[in-house]
Amino acid sequence: MEIKNQLKYLLKLQEIDNKLLKLNRKKSSFPSRIAKVKRAFDTIDDKQKKIEEERDKIAKDRKKLDGDIEVINTKLTKYQEQLMDVKTNKEYSSMLTEIETLKTKKSDIEDKILESFEFIDVYNKQFKSIQAEAKKVKKEVDTKLSELNEKLDGLNLEIEQLDKTRESFKGKIDPDLFAQYEKISLVRDNIALSRANDSSCDGCNSIIRPHVLDQIREMKDIVFCERCQRILYWDSPVLTGTE
Repeated sequence: MEIKNQLKYLLKLQEIDNKLLKLNRKKSSFPSRIAKVKRAFDTIDDKQKKIEEERDKIAKDRKKLDGDIEVINTKLTKYQEQLMDVKTNKEYSSMLTEIETLKTKKSDIEDKILESFEFIDVYNKQFKSIQAEAKKVKKEVDTKLSELNEKLDGLNLEIEQLDKTRESFKGKIDPDLFAQYEKISLVRDNIALSRANDSSCDGCNSIIRPHVLDQIREMKDIVFCERCQRILYWDSPVLTGTE
């Protein structure tokens, strides 16, 4: 294998891998970003549901009160009919007392029914207001979600294209060398190749001995940093494509 080409492919592969790393990190943030946008609508939707529940509860309670009124009216009709048949003043007085008690109870219930109408009116106004707000928020949420999904689709496409490019470069690299590259990348923060300057390794700043620097410049063999084990290369136009 020609070392110059292998180093050139490895550098290109490292460039692609770093781009992929950044893109995948960016992609990993999208689920939480999407969830955050959705929560904006969920919050107002919860308020809307709560108002509906309160309104429905009052309507249910009012229905029960209507039923209580019907029961009282039935009893009042019955007692008033029975007044004609009582024989003694005591019974008559007792019956009147019972009728007055029922009328008082009926009046209290009617007050509660009127109050419930007022509450329902308030809740209806609140519901109408929050419905309009929910509609506005939903429109904003849908727009943001559409933008996020569009960006996510763009990221996925870019990742897919880079993956294909990566495979093409991977196929040009010696399998054993590629395996070493992968191993070093894993333990060295995705940086398997390090530039050798005039005296040291850019990756770990360890001193490179003069004869090793000569080997790196010659590009006849793959040279590893004695300290960080990264693959060392010389900043040559042959490798950077500026030749």
